[in-house]
Amino acid sequence: MKNSYRLCEVKGKICYFHGWEHKSRLVDASPMIGGHPGGLVEQHLAIVEYPDGCIHECYPDEVRFCDETHCFLSAMEEHYAKKEANK
Repeated sequence: MKNSYRLCEVKGKICYFHGWEHKSRLVDASPMIGGHPGGLVEQHLAIVEYPDGCIHECYPDEVRFCDETHCFLSAMEEHYAKKEANK
């Protein structure tokens, strides 16, 4: 069975990326003038696994992929940038 997890780095630690989680919650309106009107607050979080086996949630901007898929994407970007520069 092929490992489908992606290798990534979060806060300087190498880990496996398992997927995205979408969380939402209802927030009451603030009683303060000009406060939050209330409603649904939503966020996306990454689920990652550290080398010690612990699973954590983190914000998407904390995840930096460093696997073969990312290397291929970087190489393709460089190829197309050179192609555009030669036009």
